[in-house]
Parts: sequence; C-alpha cells; structure tokens
Amino acid sequence: MKKNVMLLVVGVVFMAACSSKSSEPLPVEPQVAAPQPSSSVIIPVEIPMVITDMSVNAADKTFEISIDSNPTTGYSWTLANSKDLKRISLKNMIVVNTVNDPQRAGAPGVQKFIFDINDKGAQTLRFEYLRPWEKNIPALQIRTYNVEIK
Repeated sequence: MKKNVMLLVVGVVFMAACSSKSSEPLPVEPQVAAPQPSSSVIIPVEIPMVITDMSVNAADKTFEISIDSNPTTGYSWTLANSKDLKRISLKNMIVVNTVNDPQRAGAPGVQKFIFDINDKGAQTLRFEYLRPWEKNIPALQIRTYNVEIK
C-alpha cells in the first residue's frame, strides 16, 4: 500500500510540474527551407585560345598549318569554320607521329592542314581541339589563324 501511495504522490507532483505555466515563452527556432538540388550545374571554364596572324603568297598556290596534338588520346584538331572558307579550301589533313612508338597512349604528334589558295584577301581559320564523337562538350583549346593572302 505504501508503494501505491508513493506512486500516486510522484504522479501528482509530475502532473503539476507539467501543467504549470511559465512566464517566459519557449524560444522558437526560425524555419529555413532546405536547399533544393539543381537539375544542372554550369561550371564556367576558360578555354585556352591562341590567335595567330600570318601572311601567305598567293603565287605559292598552297600553304600549310601544323598544330601539335596527341591523336592517341582521341583528341584532334578540327577546322570548325570550314563552311565559311571563300579564299582558300582545305586540300588535305595528315597526322604525323613524332615518336618511335606511335601507338603509345598520349604519344605526341602533329596535325598538318594543307590548303589551296583560291583568291587574294583575308581569311580566318578556327580550329578546335576536341573528341569528335563527344557532343555538347566544349573544345579543350581553340586556335584562330588570321590569314592574309597577298
């Protein structure tokens, strides 16, 4: 019986403590909306760009531009503005390996672009270093040649 009385007293004290009103309100933490994940993230990348001015003689009928590359990595230089050529036309492009083991991954090489000269004047050539099969991927490098044909 003493145990029952003791439990009753403890219960009443507990209930009284829970129901007492405090003079100070409980602090309320501000509600902050959780950040929502973005469907796409755009990371600005600065693409290395080289601009070269060059002059060629129209009497030579052809000229060549050689650019270092690593063809075994899948990257190659492409003439990005080939549809805009008016004064010259692309005759050929060849890859020259510059090491004894041309199949070694990352082996350096040179891409040679050979152009026929059609007319005197100015022509801009824009080359992009990329993997041709990768779509919507920016070029690793861009090279622009401002060609003056005299």
